Amino acid sequence: MRQMLFATLAPAALALAVTPAAVAKPKTYPQAEAQVLELAKQTIAMRSVRGSDNKTIDVARAFKAALVA
Repeated sequence: MRQMLFATLAPAALALAVTPAAVAKPKTYPQAEAQVLELAKQTIAMRSVRGSDNKTIDVARAFKAALVA
Protein backbone atom coordinates (compact mmCIF):
# COMPACT_ATOMS: atom_id res chain seq x y z
CA MET A 1 0.00 0.00 0.00
CA ARG A 2 2.78 2.39 0.90
CA GLN A 3 4.63 1.60 -2.33
CA MET A 4 1.49 2.25 -4.35
CA LEU A 5 0.96 5.61 -2.64
CA PHE A 6 4.58 6.61 -3.34
CA ALA A 7 4.30 5.46 -6.95
CA THR A 8 1.21 7.63 -7.36
CA LEU A 9 2.47 10.74 -5.59
CA ALA A 10 6.06 10.80 -6.88
CA PRO A 11 5.18 11.79 -10.48
CA ALA A 12 2.76 14.43 -9.23
CA ALA A 13 5.38 15.93 -6.92
CA LEU A 14 7.92 15.93 -9.73
CA ALA A 15 5.47 17.65 -12.07
CA LEU A 16 4.77 20.37 -9.51
CA ALA A 17 8.48 20.91 -8.93
CA VAL A 18 9.22 21.29 -12.66
CA THR A 19 6.17 23.33 -13.67
CA PRO A 20 7.20 26.79 -12.34
CA ALA A 21 10.55 26.59 -14.10
CA ALA A 22 8.92 25.56 -17.37
CA VAL A 23 6.50 28.51 -17.46
CA ALA A 24 7.68 31.20 -19.85
CA LYS A 25 7.83 34.79 -18.71
CA PRO A 26 5.32 37.03 -20.48
CA LYS A 27 6.73 39.32 -23.14
CA THR A 28 6.79 43.00 -22.39
CA TYR A 29 6.14 45.75 -24.87
CA PRO A 30 7.50 48.92 -23.25
CA GLN A 31 6.98 51.13 -26.31
CA ALA A 32 3.34 50.08 -26.70
CA GLU A 33 2.74 50.45 -22.96
CA ALA A 34 4.16 53.97 -23.06
CA GLN A 35 1.94 54.86 -26.03
CA VAL A 36 -1.16 53.55 -24.29
CA LEU A 37 -0.33 55.47 -21.13
CA GLU A 38 0.20 58.68 -23.09
CA LEU A 39 -3.06 58.21 -25.01
CA ALA A 40 -4.92 57.59 -21.75
CA LYS A 41 -3.45 60.74 -20.20
CA GLN A 42 -4.41 62.82 -23.25
CA THR A 43 -7.97 61.53 -23.53
CA ILE A 44 -8.75 61.52 -19.81
CA ALA A 45 -7.83 65.20 -19.71
CA MET A 46 -10.39 65.99 -22.44
CA ARG A 47 -13.96 66.78 -21.48
CA SER A 48 -16.02 64.08 -23.18
CA VAL A 49 -19.41 64.44 -21.51
CA ARG A 50 -22.64 66.19 -22.42
CA GLY A 51 -22.78 69.91 -22.27
CA SER A 52 -20.77 72.88 -23.34
CA ASP A 53 -17.11 72.51 -24.24
CA ASN A 54 -17.67 68.85 -25.14
CA LYS A 55 -14.52 67.27 -26.64
CA THR A 56 -15.91 63.83 -27.55
CA ILE A 57 -14.95 64.29 -31.20
CA ASP A 58 -11.39 65.14 -30.16
CA VAL A 59 -11.22 61.99 -28.03
CA ALA A 60 -12.43 59.90 -30.96
CA ARG A 61 -9.86 61.51 -33.24
CA ALA A 62 -7.07 60.82 -30.75
CA PHE A 63 -8.01 57.13 -30.60
CA LYS A 64 -8.33 56.94 -34.38
CA ALA A 65 -4.93 58.56 -34.87
CA ALA A 66 -3.32 56.13 -32.42
CA LEU A 67 -4.99 53.00 -33.76
CA VAL A 68 -4.84 53.70 -37.48
CA ALA A 69 -1.35 55.16 -37.54
